[in-house]
Amino acid sequence: MDNFLPQVWVVRSDKDTHFTGALLTNALELEALGDAAPTSSNRTASIRSIIRRITVISVQNLAWDVMLFKAAYTPPLTVDGDLHPMVDWLSFAAADGVRVAGAGLYLYTWSGMEFPYYNTDAPGRIHVGLINRDATAKIIAAGGEIVVEIEGISA
Repeated sequence: MDNFLPQVWVVRSDKDTHFTGALLTNALELEALGDAAPTSSNRTASIRSIIRRITVISVQNLAWDVMLFKAAYTPPLTVDGDLHPMVDWLSFAAADGVRVAGAGLYLYTWSGMEFPYYNTDAPGRIHVGLINRDATAKIIAAGGEIVVEIEGISA
């Protein structure tokens, strides 16, 4: 019976290896998150999933776009709309960032969404783009540490 229930999965970037570069205004950094060879015990995103939550944890309070792509690619983005790999995105304003007791990391989250995600080239992976939409640059390394966490379900 369990085979018919949706599988909840969470994929999380690593602050030491993902999104570590400096990002100027409107700059994009791409990462492929998740397990390249999912099994029933370590399943993350399957070929088709539903994204339910996106969370950003950041040292800096900046405006972020988190974009999801169905396939890996090398920027610049294609100008052919038929070939563009974007699936969806979520925008966070700097004002959305909250801190506990006015200190520590900035937290941004959006939950309760249900948008389809599908991966055409690497089941188990999620192609994520982080865009700095703020006038202030994202700092490189520890000064600009950031974690992106995505939760979804798949059958």
